[in-house]
Amino acid sequence: MSTLRLAALIVVAALATPVFAQAPGPVEQEVRSRLEAMRAVRPTDSAEAVGKQMDDIWKYFDANRAKALPILRAAILAEEHRPDKSPFMLLGTGFYLYTHGDKIDREPAKVALFAVDSSSPIIRANLEQYFYFVHAVAIEHDERVLPLIDAVFLDKKLPLVIPEFALNLDESLVCVMLYGAYGEGAEAHLQPFLQNPARSQKVIEILIWIGSPASNTAVLGAIRANRNLDTFARGTAFLMQAGGPEGKSIMQKINPADLDPASAEALNKSHQHIDVVSGAWYKSIFDRMGGAATIPDADIRRRLAATAAGKGRDESLSPRAIYASGIPRDELILLLTATRIAMLQHVYDQVLQDVRTTDMVINALRLRDH
Repeated sequence: MSTLRLAALIVVAALATPVFAQAPGPVEQEVRSRLEAMRAVRPTDSAEAVGKQMDDIWKYFDANRAKALPILRAAILAEEHRPDKSPFMLLGTGFYLYTHGDKIDREPAKVALFAVDSSSPIIRANLEQYFYFVHAVAIEHDERVLPLIDAVFLDKKLPLVIPEFALNLDESLVCVMLYGAYGEGAEAHLQPFLQNPARSQKVIEILIWIGSPASNTAVLGAIRANRNLDTFARGTAFLMQAGGPEGKSIMQKINPADLDPASAEALNKSHQHIDVVSGAWYKSIFDRMGGAATIPDADIRRRLAATAAGKGRDESLSPRAIYASGIPRDELILLLTATRIAMLQHVYDQVLQDVRTTDMVINALRLRDH
């Protein structure tokens, strides 16, 4: 038999020989066992028990990280295509990869997030972890997260309690945290929704916290289109708290005849307060709040930039000193807007209070005479 013929037979024999998969090692067996445990979690399981179970699972993954990560990556991609895919397994594994994995794990982790059925009872029972995952991706400024927030949180009533910080977030404040963490571009994304009566009131509530005069015209349009007291009250709050001098002017010029009777009555009762709001009015509030009356501009710049960079809140930086600063108004507003985004990118007990105070200073600066 020729050498070539013998070689060919050897190749054919090799191709025809069954290849048996190598038996999984102990770590792979343990990792897969824990993935199955996540699939077995039910909405009726106690939050305490599920939390302890997930802590134990993540500790095992951490202890065997090098071997566990490739298995988890493959498991997520496989789970996404299963007809009976487990939302909780996708959530738990995806969030672990996102927060504890390597840089290459970010995309597989987000694949898991976007594959989660957020309406499933098991996700509703573990809403806090789902919120944190969405919040983390929003911070990354991934545009794909915006439609997810729209569908899951804007269009649904999903209040959330975060016990660790005693934060009780109503459905609108949950959206404030998520769109606010996304930062630049979120306001423009929300503006078209003001034309939708089913969304407009909630969107105005969100923009009161993260909006700017750029939304004044759209909010006025929502007031005129909906002609009801609920929309008018929210629109008034936005125009007076975030709309700057233009927002105040819009409120002063609204014709009561263009409103429904209840809104017209509310407007007539509000005129005195609308007229008094000014930079000086805000200054009187800041003076009553106390704190340093003045701080060198260089220090204000440095400390606001540090907060914007995520280096923590600066409790000693008083609103009255910021308002009295000689930093050009537009520059100061940009710095404060950046600090607000940074605040909303962190979940802590004082976050909403800090954002509200920052918003007050921003609107005060817009109304300041110089």
